[in-house]
This record gives sequence, C-alpha cells and structure tokens, in this order.
Amino acid sequence: MYEDTDYDVLERNVKYIPWKGKKEERYTWHKTLLVRALTCSYHRILVGLESVPSDEAAKTLAGLAEMTSSQNKK
Repeated sequence: MYEDTDYDVLERNVKYIPWKGKKEERYTWHKTLLVRALTCSYHRILVGLESVPSDEAAKTLAGLAEMTSSQNKK
C-alpha cells in the first residue's frame, strides 16, 4: 500500500506530545492529546465511539473524496 518513502514523509509530519512519565503531568498531557484529537478529527476513535475503518473502507472513502474534489474543480 505504501512505499518506504511514504512512511518517511508520514513520520516527518507526525506531531509528538512529550510526556516525561511523571504522574502529575499525565492529566495535562491527556487533555492536550484529547484537544489535538478533536482538532484532527480522530477524537471519536480515541474514546471508542467509532472503530478504525478497514483498508478497503479507507480506500473507498479516499476514492469518494478524490471524486468530489475533482468535481468541485470543474
């Protein structure tokens, strides 16, 4: 599905939220993670309200998104 170079690009785009493992920092780290999840639209997956789509479903959704974006350009 992905080439090795694709993983390198994805790895560079990942934003890490540092946490030193201290118990008193966990609450702040957790809230930061949830807010970032809300802004990146994967909060519902993190809290268990939705499941992660399979590869086939993701490919179908990506194809539909490409079709609608190409229709909007016309």
